Amino acid sequence: TTAESYTNTFTRVLRLGTKYLKLDPMALPNQVLDFSLFGRVLLLEGSVSGLSSIRQTGTNLIRAENGTFSASIDLGTEQLHVNYTALITAAKFSHLVAYLSAFVRMTRMALVISETDAGELQLIRFQLINFDGLEVTLDALKHGDYLINAIIRNALKMFRSTLKAKTEETIVREIRSSLNYLNKLLS
Repeated sequence: TTAESYTNTFTRVLRLGTKYLKLDPMALPNQVLDFSLFGRVLLLEGSVSGLSSIRQTGTNLIRAENGTFSASIDLGTEQLHVNYTALITAAKFSHLVAYLSAFVRMTRMALVISETDAGELQLIRFQLINFDGLEVTLDALKHGDYLINAIIRNALKMFRSTLKAKTEETIVREIRSSLNYLNKLLS
Protein backbone atom coordinates (compact mmCIF):
# COMPACT_ATOMS: atom_id res chain seq x y z
CA THR A 1 0.00 0.00 0.00
CA THR A 2 1.12 3.56 -0.57
CA ALA A 3 1.67 6.06 2.22
CA GLU A 4 -1.32 8.09 0.97
CA SER A 5 -3.73 5.13 1.09
CA TYR A 6 -2.45 4.21 4.57
CA THR A 7 -3.03 7.77 5.78
CA ASN A 8 -6.55 7.76 4.39
CA THR A 9 -7.29 4.35 5.92
CA PHE A 10 -5.94 5.33 9.33
CA THR A 11 -7.86 8.59 9.27
CA ARG A 12 -11.02 6.70 8.34
CA VAL A 13 -10.45 4.31 11.27
CA LEU A 14 -10.01 7.27 13.64
CA ARG A 15 -13.20 8.87 12.37
CA LEU A 16 -15.11 5.59 12.61
CA GLY A 17 -13.99 5.28 16.24
CA THR A 18 -15.12 8.84 16.93
CA LYS A 19 -18.50 8.08 15.39
CA TYR A 20 -18.88 4.71 17.17
CA LEU A 21 -18.02 6.21 20.55
CA LYS A 22 -20.39 9.14 19.83
CA LEU A 23 -17.73 11.74 20.54
CA ASP A 24 -18.99 14.45 18.17
CA PRO A 25 -20.53 16.52 19.58
CA MET A 26 -19.30 15.63 23.04
CA ALA A 27 -20.60 16.97 26.33
CA LEU A 28 -17.93 18.51 28.49
CA PRO A 29 -17.81 18.25 32.27
CA ASN A 30 -18.68 21.25 34.41
CA GLN A 31 -15.53 22.98 35.59
CA VAL A 32 -14.55 25.45 38.28
CA LEU A 33 -11.73 27.86 37.51
CA ASP A 34 -10.33 29.77 40.48
CA PHE A 35 -8.24 32.83 39.64
CA SER A 36 -6.35 34.51 42.44
CA LEU A 37 -7.40 38.14 42.92
CA PHE A 38 -10.01 37.98 40.13
CA GLY A 39 -12.50 35.46 41.45
CA ARG A 40 -14.13 32.26 40.29
CA VAL A 41 -15.66 31.06 37.05
CA LEU A 42 -18.09 28.14 36.82
CA LEU A 43 -18.26 26.61 33.35
CA LEU A 44 -21.53 24.72 32.90
CA GLU A 45 -23.29 22.71 30.19
CA GLY A 46 -20.25 22.61 27.91
CA SER A 47 -19.88 20.89 24.58
CA VAL A 48 -17.24 20.48 21.90
CA SER A 49 -17.95 19.83 18.25
CA GLY A 50 -15.63 19.14 15.35
CA LEU A 51 -14.02 15.98 16.71
CA SER A 52 -15.09 14.12 13.57
CA SER A 53 -12.37 16.12 11.76
CA ILE A 54 -9.80 13.88 13.49
CA ARG A 55 -6.95 12.81 11.22
CA GLN A 56 -3.50 11.31 11.22
CA THR A 57 -0.84 14.03 11.48
CA GLY A 58 2.37 12.05 11.84
CA THR A 59 3.86 8.60 12.08
CA ASN A 60 1.84 6.01 13.95
CA LEU A 61 3.25 2.77 15.28
CA ILE A 62 0.93 -0.03 16.30
CA ARG A 63 2.44 -3.27 17.60
CA ALA A 64 0.85 -6.50 18.64
CA GLU A 65 3.39 -9.19 19.42
CA ASN A 66 3.94 -11.89 22.00
CA GLY A 67 0.48 -11.29 23.43
CA THR A 68 0.97 -7.58 24.06
CA PHE A 69 -0.35 -4.44 22.37
CA SER A 70 1.09 -0.94 22.14
CA ALA A 71 0.36 2.09 19.99
CA SER A 72 2.11 5.40 19.49
CA ILE A 73 -0.37 7.69 17.76
CA ASP A 74 0.06 11.17 16.28
CA LEU A 75 -3.27 12.77 15.38
CA GLY A 76 -5.00 16.09 15.10
CA THR A 77 -8.26 17.89 14.52
CA GLU A 78 -9.45 20.91 12.62
CA GLN A 79 -11.98 23.55 13.55
CA LEU A 80 -13.05 22.64 17.06
CA HIS A 81 -15.85 24.66 18.64
CA VAL A 82 -16.26 24.73 22.43
CA ASN A 83 -19.28 26.29 24.12
CA TYR A 84 -20.02 26.81 27.82
CA THR A 85 -22.35 28.84 29.97
CA ALA A 86 -20.09 30.80 32.32
CA LEU A 87 -21.07 32.05 35.77
CA ILE A 88 -18.43 34.60 36.70
CA THR A 89 -17.91 35.91 40.21
CA ALA A 90 -15.39 38.76 40.12
CA ALA A 91 -13.70 39.78 43.35
CA LYS A 92 -16.58 38.24 45.35
CA PHE A 93 -18.91 41.17 44.71
CA SER A 94 -19.96 41.12 41.07
CA HIS A 95 -21.74 38.26 39.33
CA LEU A 96 -22.13 37.78 35.61
CA VAL A 97 -23.74 35.13 33.39
CA ALA A 98 -22.18 34.83 29.95
CA TYR A 99 -21.77 32.47 27.03
CA LEU A 100 -18.20 31.35 26.42
CA SER A 101 -17.31 30.24 22.90
CA ALA A 102 -13.89 29.10 21.80
CA PHE A 103 -12.72 28.20 18.33
CA VAL A 104 -9.49 26.28 17.71
CA ARG A 105 -8.31 26.19 14.12
CA MET A 106 -6.05 23.15 14.54
CA THR A 107 -4.80 20.74 17.18
CA ARG A 108 -2.11 18.11 17.11
CA MET A 109 -1.48 15.58 19.85
CA ALA A 110 0.63 12.51 20.49
CA LEU A 111 -0.32 9.64 22.73
CA VAL A 112 1.00 6.26 23.72
CA ILE A 113 -1.34 3.43 24.67
CA SER A 114 -0.05 0.16 26.06
CA GLU A 115 -1.44 -3.08 27.39
CA THR A 116 -0.94 -3.77 31.09
CA ASP A 117 0.08 -7.12 32.55
CA ALA A 118 -3.61 -7.64 33.36
CA GLY A 119 -4.45 -7.31 29.66
CA GLU A 120 -6.09 -3.88 29.84
CA LEU A 121 -5.35 -0.89 27.63
CA GLN A 122 -4.08 2.21 29.39
CA LEU A 123 -2.88 5.67 28.43
CA ILE A 124 0.86 5.88 29.10
CA ARG A 125 1.60 9.35 27.75
CA PHE A 126 -0.28 12.28 26.24
CA GLN A 127 1.02 15.54 24.82
CA LEU A 128 -0.95 18.37 23.25
CA ILE A 129 1.62 19.55 20.69
CA ASN A 130 -0.31 22.25 18.82
CA PHE A 131 -3.32 24.31 19.84
CA ASP A 132 -3.37 26.86 17.04
CA GLY A 133 -5.75 29.62 16.06
CA LEU A 134 -7.46 29.99 19.43
CA GLU A 135 -10.22 32.58 19.45
CA VAL A 136 -12.29 33.09 22.59
CA THR A 137 -15.44 35.17 22.89
CA LEU A 138 -17.49 35.89 25.96
CA ASP A 139 -20.98 37.30 25.47
CA ALA A 140 -22.63 38.63 28.62
CA LEU A 141 -26.38 38.46 29.05
CA LYS A 142 -26.25 42.04 30.36
CA HIS A 143 -24.37 44.58 28.21
CA GLY A 144 -23.12 48.13 28.44
CA ASP A 145 -22.09 48.41 32.08
CA TYR A 146 -18.46 49.57 32.50
CA LEU A 147 -17.84 47.05 35.29
CA ILE A 148 -19.26 44.19 33.21
CA ASN A 149 -17.08 45.14 30.24
CA ALA A 150 -14.00 45.22 32.49
CA ILE A 151 -14.89 41.80 33.90
CA ILE A 152 -15.30 40.40 30.38
CA ARG A 153 -11.91 41.76 29.23
CA ASN A 154 -10.14 40.26 32.26
CA ALA A 155 -12.00 36.96 31.99
CA LEU A 156 -11.05 36.61 28.31
CA LYS A 157 -7.35 37.05 29.14
CA MET A 158 -7.58 34.37 31.82
CA PHE A 159 -9.51 31.94 29.62
CA ARG A 160 -6.92 32.19 26.86
CA SER A 161 -4.12 31.42 29.30
CA THR A 162 -5.81 28.42 30.93
CA LEU A 163 -7.78 26.92 28.04
CA LYS A 164 -4.94 24.78 26.66
CA ALA A 165 -4.23 23.20 30.06
CA LYS A 166 -7.93 22.57 30.74
CA THR A 167 -8.33 21.12 27.24
CA GLU A 168 -5.43 18.76 27.82
CA GLU A 169 -6.94 17.59 31.14
CA THR A 170 -10.32 17.00 29.49
CA ILE A 171 -8.84 15.07 26.54
CA VAL A 172 -6.82 12.82 28.86
CA ARG A 173 -9.92 12.15 30.97
CA GLU A 174 -11.97 11.29 27.86
CA ILE A 175 -9.26 9.02 26.43
CA ARG A 176 -9.06 7.15 29.73
CA SER A 177 -12.85 6.87 29.83
CA SER A 178 -12.92 5.52 26.26
CA LEU A 179 -10.16 3.03 27.07
CA ASN A 180 -12.12 1.83 30.12
CA TYR A 181 -15.14 1.35 27.85
CA LEU A 182 -13.03 -0.62 25.36
CA ASN A 183 -11.54 -2.70 28.18
CA LYS A 184 -15.07 -3.64 29.28
CA LEU A 185 -15.98 -4.59 25.71
CA LEU A 186 -12.85 -6.73 25.41
CA SER A 187 -13.23 -8.52 28.76
